[in-house]
Amino acid sequence: MAEYRPSFIAGMINLKEDDLIFTEQCFQRTLLEYDNYISISGTPTLVWRRTSQIAYVGDEFCILTGWTKKQLLGKSTFAVEIMDDKSCVEYFQLFSKIAFGDFKGATMTECTLLTPSGKNIRTSSVWTLKRDVFGIPMMIIANFLPILT
Repeated sequence: MAEYRPSFIAGMINLKEDDLIFTEQCFQRTLLEYDNYISISGTPTLVWRRTSQIAYVGDEFCILTGWTKKQLLGKSTFAVEIMDDKSCVEYFQLFSKIAFGDFKGATMTECTLLTPSGKNIRTSSVWTLKRDVFGIPMMIIANFLPILT
């Protein structure tokens, strides 16, 4: 986090209250647009803010992991809370590389998710970084497929 924190501060220092309200409206509008797409895709999907706070949970993600939407969205739950330690560290390393670089797309990685009972589910995942109008990371859209071997 120490690697990308200064870039977040530098990127946000000149934003006014109206800018922050506008970016939150854009975030919510984008979630609504993705909801339509995710609901018909059939892929286990999770969307979180740049802070890692979970903002959207697809039905298929709940089926895969056993988490309910209420468990993940009913309180402030962070994506890193439902990853094993190794995946959590790898996520922060990856995010620090792509958050403020010239990255414009998605990256594929292996991620181990934790179920509510503590069971591990190895997955192959694709994380797509979406930026706001100021070029600051806004959300991560993550698609997970279980590794069956």
